[in-house]
Amino acid sequence: MQTEKLKMKKGETKTIFVQFMPFKLENYKCYLVFQDPNVGEFQHEIMGETTLPEVMEESRPSLPIFVD
Repeated sequence: MQTEKLKMKKGETKTIFVQFMPFKLENYKCYLVFQDPNVGEFQHEIMGETTLPEVMEESRPSLPIFVD
């Protein structure tokens, strides 16, 4: 679910799902800033670690392959 606004009461917690598409195998960092005209603003630092994807399926030929 995608939303631009998130309402929270004092002391309440909510889970936010974040996705990113890395272009290199390295660690990434970003800052998520929350703003409210009555409360002010605060930020969270998000660290992302990229890894190679898991192998989903292994395929082997049913017949022998010959190379000339």
